[in-house]
Amino acid sequence: MFDFGDPLDTAKLAWDLAFKVTGPAIPPGPYEELEEKDLRNLLAYLYIAVVDTDRDGASEEVMKILVEEYDRVFRLVSEVSKDFREGVRAGIHFPPTGSSPENIEKYKKLAEV
Repeated sequence: MFDFGDPLDTAKLAWDLAFKVTGPAIPPGPYEELEEKDLRNLLAYLYIAVVDTDRDGASEEVMKILVEEYDRVFRLVSEVSKDFREGVRAGIHFPPTGSSPENIEKYKKLAEV
């Protein structure tokens, strides 16, 4: 991947590419106001952005921005969905940055399980 100047600009490009995947639209507005199904869809798009951008060799700065956004939405989904938290506890969640023991533990802590 070619990083275009500002890492935030490159991260936005990755988001735009992920959101072009055919799927449900995400309503505009703050993430905190989204319904659970929309948060889950948003998390899926952000997952795509992280995985694809990492595979394409983005810089650490770009990856940090994308992972932070994924983590933010992950926490929101965890707050509103007991089923999601139970899935994380059971090991069903596969972090976009890999399933190392450290990553699994990170996301269990984020989900507070």
